[in-house]
Amino acid sequence: SGHGELCINLILALGLPARKQGCKIYQSDMRVNAQSPNGRAMYYYPDVVATCEPMERRTGSAKAPCFVAEVLSPGTSHTGRADKLFAYTALPSMQTYLIVDAERRHIRVIERQGEGWTEYELEGDGSVNLPCLGTSLTLEQVYEGVL
Repeated sequence: SGHGELCINLILALGLPARKQGCKIYQSDMRVNAQSPNGRAMYYYPDVVATCEPMERRTGSAKAPCFVAEVLSPGTSHTGRADKLFAYTALPSMQTYLIVDAERRHIRVIERQGEGWTEYELEGDGSVNLPCLGTSLTLEQVYEGVL
């Protein structure tokens, strides 16, 4: 499916740069520990997550991810998105959150700017800088062979 291929494209594009930075990339089976707006613990399984924290080999959760990408499947695009956005952006380690459309070449980019967050959209072409992974990511890399 497009969803799976897009996840693979992200991992292929980011795997080596991440390794060079001493970071790791995980797909969908790595839990991110976060908090909801009312302060209770929340656990999410993003499609792709990068973390530069020291990870035990058998650990199943990341507490300090620096990058998260969610690939929207048709029909799941609005489920809990506001809660996730709050939870991810509340993590001090987070730098970049991507919401990748599986139906068209469109990525919503939420990135840390100083103390706050900025948001913009990439359509068709373009690239996003990923400071924690020491690289940038183009829409061509994300959508290659898919759209």
